[in-house]
Amino acid sequence: MVESDHPLFSGPEQCELLDISRSFLYYTPAPESEANLLAMRLMDRERLRHPFYGKNA
Repeated sequence: MVESDHPLFSGPEQCELLDISRSFLYYTPAPESEANLLAMRLMDRERLRHPFYGKNA
């Protein structure tokens, strides 16, 4: 959304035009923990093995 090398508008100006917080420019998400990655892999595996589980007929 925000282009850091925009020729006409600075980052904060672009944030104002897009009506988003300037903190958006500096936010870096925290990496996922190994335990969470493992849990997501296991859930994905189960979902692929049994795609019909949880479906209401």
